Amino acid sequence: MAVAAETSDAASPGLKRFAADHALEQILASLLDDHRKGVTSKGRPTISPTVTRAEPADAPTEVRISDCGDDSNWVKRNSTGELADPADVGGRHRIEASVVLRDGVWLVTDFRLRAAGTC
Repeated sequence: MAVAAETSDAASPGLKRFAADHALEQILASLLDDHRKGVTSKGRPTISPTVTRAEPADAPTEVRISDCGDDSNWVKRNSTGELADPADVGGRHRIEASVVLRDGVWLVTDFRLRAAGTC
């Protein structure tokens, strides 16, 4: 998503390699909204995901992941390079995600990004 957000490109082929279902819908909606507003993202978020549950335990095909991502260095800018929203300075967000194994590929199928300051 961070790569696609550099150009607000909802057609980026990498998105479908890593996301599906509700997660992909959320990402595409966000990128399309940014594109309509003329906004792109600069920098990269910092993440350190941890598996919190794996099922079935002996040969997982679905995992839950938790993280405290930091988007302080991943900001949205308008076409003039100014912050798109000066009040949005980023921060540490609690992230929870579901990841499933489909056809030998792990895909994020759902995620919740909580508000800045939630971890």
